[in-house]
Amino acid sequence: MKIKLKYPLILGVLLALLLVNAVPVLLLPEKAALTNFSVFPGAVTIFMVIYGLCALIDKHKGNYFLLSNPRGRSLSYNKSYTYKEEYEREFRLSMLIYFGAIPFYIPLIFFARGYPTVTFGTFAVVLVPQIFLAIPSIREAIQDSKERKQILAERERERIEQERREELGKWK
Repeated sequence: MKIKLKYPLILGVLLALLLVNAVPVLLLPEKAALTNFSVFPGAVTIFMVIYGLCALIDKHKGNYFLLSNPRGRSLSYNKSYTYKEEYEREFRLSMLIYFGAIPFYIPLIFFARGYPTVTFGTFAVVLVPQIFLAIPSIREAIQDSKERKQILAERERERIEQERREELGKWK
Protein backbone atom coordinates (compact mmCIF):
# COMPACT_ATOMS: atom_id res chain seq x y z
CA MET A 1 0.00 0.00 0.00
CA LYS A 2 1.37 3.38 -0.98
CA ILE A 3 1.03 6.24 1.48
CA LYS A 4 -0.71 9.25 -0.01
CA LEU A 5 1.59 12.19 0.43
CA LYS A 6 -0.76 15.03 1.19
CA TYR A 7 0.63 18.49 1.80
CA PRO A 8 -0.26 18.53 5.53
CA LEU A 9 1.68 15.26 6.00
CA ILE A 10 4.67 16.66 4.10
CA LEU A 11 4.55 19.84 6.18
CA GLY A 12 4.37 17.79 9.38
CA VAL A 13 7.39 15.70 8.40
CA LEU A 14 9.35 18.84 7.48
CA LEU A 15 8.44 20.52 10.78
CA ALA A 16 9.50 17.38 12.68
CA LEU A 17 12.85 17.38 10.86
CA LEU A 18 13.25 21.07 11.61
CA LEU A 19 12.53 20.47 15.29
CA VAL A 20 14.93 17.52 15.50
CA ASN A 21 17.72 19.58 13.96
CA ALA A 22 16.98 22.67 16.05
CA VAL A 23 16.95 20.79 19.38
CA PRO A 24 20.78 20.59 19.65
CA VAL A 25 20.99 24.35 19.11
CA LEU A 26 18.40 24.94 21.83
CA LEU A 27 19.94 22.42 24.25
CA LEU A 28 23.54 23.58 23.78
CA PRO A 29 23.33 27.36 23.39
CA GLU A 30 26.86 27.85 24.79
CA LYS A 31 28.34 25.73 21.97
CA ALA A 32 26.05 27.02 19.22
CA ALA A 33 27.31 30.15 17.53
CA LEU A 34 27.38 31.87 14.18
CA THR A 35 30.96 32.11 12.95
CA ASN A 36 32.77 32.78 9.70
CA PHE A 37 32.44 29.06 9.07
CA SER A 38 28.64 29.41 9.13
CA VAL A 39 28.56 31.58 6.01
CA PHE A 40 28.96 28.80 3.44
CA PRO A 41 26.26 26.43 4.76
CA GLY A 42 24.02 29.45 5.44
CA ALA A 43 24.38 30.68 1.86
CA VAL A 44 23.74 27.19 0.47
CA THR A 45 20.65 26.91 2.69
CA ILE A 46 19.27 30.21 1.40
CA PHE A 47 19.95 29.16 -2.20
CA MET A 48 18.29 25.76 -1.64
CA VAL A 49 15.19 27.37 -0.11
CA ILE A 50 14.88 29.90 -2.96
CA TYR A 51 15.36 27.21 -5.60
CA GLY A 52 12.83 24.95 -3.86
CA LEU A 53 10.25 27.73 -3.74
CA CYS A 54 10.83 28.44 -7.45
CA ALA A 55 10.34 24.73 -8.18
CA LEU A 56 7.07 24.83 -6.25
CA ILE A 57 5.89 27.89 -8.16
CA ASP A 58 6.74 26.26 -11.50
CA LYS A 59 5.27 22.90 -10.49
CA HIS A 60 3.24 22.56 -13.70
CA LYS A 61 6.21 23.33 -15.95
CA GLY A 62 8.07 20.23 -14.80
CA ASN A 63 9.57 18.64 -11.70
CA TYR A 64 12.57 20.90 -11.12
CA PHE A 65 13.58 19.06 -7.97
CA LEU A 66 15.01 16.42 -10.32
CA LEU A 67 18.37 17.16 -11.92
CA SER A 68 17.38 15.57 -15.22
CA ASN A 69 14.87 18.30 -16.18
CA PRO A 70 15.95 21.14 -18.46
CA ARG A 71 15.96 24.55 -16.83
CA GLY A 72 14.04 26.72 -19.36
CA ARG A 73 11.02 26.87 -17.09
CA SER A 74 10.16 30.57 -17.11
CA LEU A 75 9.90 30.55 -20.90
CA SER A 76 7.88 27.36 -21.20
CA TYR A 77 4.18 26.64 -20.91
CA ASN A 78 2.49 24.40 -18.39
CA LYS A 79 2.82 20.74 -19.35
CA SER A 80 -0.35 18.67 -19.59
CA TYR A 81 1.19 15.63 -17.87
CA THR A 82 1.76 17.69 -14.72
CA TYR A 83 -1.95 17.60 -13.93
CA LYS A 84 -2.04 13.80 -13.61
CA GLU A 85 -2.08 11.96 -10.30
CA GLU A 86 1.15 10.03 -11.05
CA TYR A 87 3.09 13.25 -11.62
CA GLU A 88 1.59 14.82 -8.50
CA ARG A 89 2.70 11.82 -6.43
CA GLU A 90 6.23 12.00 -7.88
CA PHE A 91 6.36 15.76 -7.35
CA ARG A 92 5.28 15.54 -3.72
CA LEU A 93 7.84 12.82 -2.97
CA SER A 94 10.56 14.86 -4.67
CA MET A 95 9.51 17.92 -2.71
CA LEU A 96 9.65 15.99 0.58
CA ILE A 97 13.12 14.65 -0.19
CA TYR A 98 14.42 18.04 -1.34
CA PHE A 99 13.03 20.13 1.50
CA GLY A 100 13.69 17.33 4.01
CA ALA A 101 17.42 17.89 3.61
CA ILE A 102 17.33 21.62 4.37
CA PRO A 103 16.89 21.33 8.19
CA PHE A 104 20.16 19.36 8.30
CA TYR A 105 22.01 22.60 7.56
CA ILE A 106 21.05 23.97 10.99
CA PRO A 107 23.69 21.96 12.91
CA LEU A 108 26.25 22.81 10.24
CA ILE A 109 25.50 26.51 10.55
CA PHE A 110 25.52 26.71 14.35
CA PHE A 111 28.25 24.18 15.18
CA ALA A 112 30.68 24.98 12.34
CA ARG A 113 34.27 24.80 13.58
CA GLY A 114 36.42 24.41 10.45
CA TYR A 115 36.25 24.77 6.70
CA PRO A 116 37.00 21.15 5.74
CA THR A 117 34.26 19.80 8.01
CA VAL A 118 31.73 22.45 6.99
CA THR A 119 32.50 22.07 3.29
CA PHE A 120 32.26 18.28 3.38
CA GLY A 121 29.10 18.39 5.50
CA THR A 122 27.45 20.96 3.24
CA PHE A 123 28.21 19.00 0.09
CA ALA A 124 27.00 15.80 1.74
CA VAL A 125 23.68 17.44 2.63
CA VAL A 126 23.37 18.67 -0.97
CA LEU A 127 24.30 15.35 -2.60
CA VAL A 128 22.39 12.81 -0.49
CA PRO A 129 18.91 14.03 -1.51
CA GLN A 130 20.06 14.38 -5.13
CA ILE A 131 21.10 10.72 -5.07
CA PHE A 132 17.67 9.74 -3.74
CA LEU A 133 16.01 11.93 -6.36
CA ALA A 134 18.10 10.33 -9.11
CA ILE A 135 17.24 6.72 -8.21
CA PRO A 136 13.87 6.70 -10.08
CA SER A 137 15.52 8.20 -13.17
CA ILE A 138 18.32 5.63 -13.05
CA ARG A 139 15.80 2.81 -12.60
CA GLU A 140 13.78 4.12 -15.56
CA ALA A 141 16.91 4.39 -17.74
CA ILE A 142 17.88 0.80 -16.91
CA GLN A 143 14.35 -0.40 -17.74
CA ASP A 144 14.39 1.51 -21.04
CA SER A 145 17.77 0.02 -21.89
CA LYS A 146 16.50 -3.51 -21.19
CA GLU A 147 13.42 -2.93 -23.33
CA ARG A 148 15.53 -1.49 -26.16
CA LYS A 149 17.88 -4.50 -26.05
CA GLN A 150 14.90 -6.86 -26.09
CA ILE A 151 13.37 -5.08 -29.11
CA LEU A 152 16.71 -5.14 -30.97
CA ALA A 153 17.18 -8.84 -30.20
CA GLU A 154 13.65 -9.58 -31.47
CA ARG A 155 14.30 -7.62 -34.67
CA GLU A 156 17.56 -9.49 -35.20
CA ARG A 157 15.79 -12.84 -34.76
CA GLU A 158 13.11 -11.77 -37.24
CA ARG A 159 15.78 -10.64 -39.73
CA ILE A 160 17.63 -13.94 -39.46
CA GLU A 161 14.36 -15.86 -39.84
CA GLN A 162 13.44 -13.77 -42.89
CA GLU A 163 16.86 -14.41 -44.49
CA ARG A 164 16.49 -18.13 -43.86
CA ARG A 165 13.03 -18.14 -45.49
CA GLU A 166 14.43 -16.24 -48.50
CA GLU A 167 17.27 -18.73 -48.80
CA LEU A 168 14.86 -21.66 -48.72
CA GLY A 169 12.79 -19.92 -51.38
CA LYS A 170 15.80 -19.64 -53.71
CA TRP A 171 16.68 -23.34 -53.41
CA LYS A 172 13.22 -24.56 -54.25
